[in-house]
Amino acid sequence: MPEIAQEKFLKGEHVMRHVPGVWNAIWSDMFIETTFMRYGHDEKGIISSTLKPETVKVWSLSLHICSRLEEDLREMSSANLVDTNEQHKEEKRGRINADAKDKASILRKLTECIDPLDPSKHPHSLVTIVTRTIAHPSANVDQAIDIGKTQMNEIENSWPDNFHGSISKKVETQVVSRKHIRVAYTKVYDINLIYSRVIGLQASSMEIDFKHILNHALAPVPTAMFTETGELKIGNTKSVLKNQLKVEVSERHIRSQITCSVIDGSAVLYVIHRPLNGKIRDYIDNFKSYIRQILDKCDVYLVFDRYIEFSTKSVARSGRQSYVSREYKLTDDMVLPTQNVMLGVTEKKQQLISLICNASCTDKEFHQLCTHIHKLVVTGDHDPPTEKYKGVIINRADLKTTHEEADVIMIRQIVDAVEAEHTGISVVADDTDVFVV
Repeated sequence: MPEIAQEKFLKGEHVMRHVPGVWNAIWSDMFIETTFMRYGHDEKGIISSTLKPETVKVWSLSLHICSRLEEDLREMSSANLVDTNEQHKEEKRGRINADAKDKASILRKLTECIDPLDPSKHPHSLVTIVTRTIAHPSANVDQAIDIGKTQMNEIENSWPDNFHGSISKKVETQVVSRKHIRVAYTKVYDINLIYSRVIGLQASSMEIDFKHILNHALAPVPTAMFTETGELKIGNTKSVLKNQLKVEVSERHIRSQITCSVIDGSAVLYVIHRPLNGKIRDYIDNFKSYIRQILDKCDVYLVFDRYIEFSTKSVARSGRQSYVSREYKLTDDMVLPTQNVMLGVTEKKQQLISLICNASCTDKEFHQLCTHIHKLVVTGDHDPPTEKYKGVIINRADLKTTHEEADVIMIRQIVDAVEAEHTGISVVADDTDVFVV
């Protein structure tokens, strides 16, 4: 490098700074780019006024001259003034004191660490010099180069027959000593290892009968009921008993005529026809058509599940949820999502139920056509159900319940139907407990 260039290089003139300071230096091309971007987006910049090529060309070619003139005028106006606000943050007293504390903290931490240059104080196995954590006996990361060379020779000797063969991992790091592994967003612990250590601690204590402990299963939780992460197992299949006991019977052979039907609305959601490339409004219309067919024959008690946060049932629903979707609000004119998104996610299913309940209560044409002979009682998010009969809407305070399970609410509706002297009651549900009751 020429002496003149080398002298300027050592003085730091090969970089530029927008703001004076030690750590604010950037390369000249970055300085030019950031300068044009800053002044271009400014109140008097070119981007806020026009993007015509000729105008942009004139503006960009004259920007450095205008900036130089502005800088000279700024220096001339403030030549005899000292502005303490322009002092860089690295030069302020608070920053200097903070840096001194950081240096002292780092020095104190280094004194607590194992000295890497003093082998006499090193243990025989691998150890982290900062945390002093001793590695698992299977950790061999210190032999990674030798292991890699050996594997490379073995792979080359196996060519060409094993050219596409898999390469196994033989280097073990400190990861093997972790207490858990992360699967997606869940921390999975080796609960059997934890339990065995607890057994060892309890066995060393004379206050606990070791024989009594070993009479039970050597697991922290019943493995038939809980997963390895400690979460309760939830059955996804319906009871076999229900399928064995059900018998198909024609309505003509039923002794008493059906005068009332109690319907689990959450179960019906899965059997309603989903129009291809339709909207949520179309799906709701199909649901109302299903209810209309039943209203032509008898009274209808329509019951939906309620969703109360932090309840016992909310834990079970989160375990059943097998699909994760981004958060958005369902509307009538939205394209109909897939069944997994609409019914497999608790938040979306709750929004859909709210839309159906609102549509059933506000549709005047639906009331005039369907409830002029039989009544419709809808139980949704609100505690008191809503009854529609002959165009009149009534809040059934006598049927008010605070339970969130439709299974329990349906029993209360059936009792009300019996008190209303209905001789034949049909229950539409897909739960085994409702069937047994």
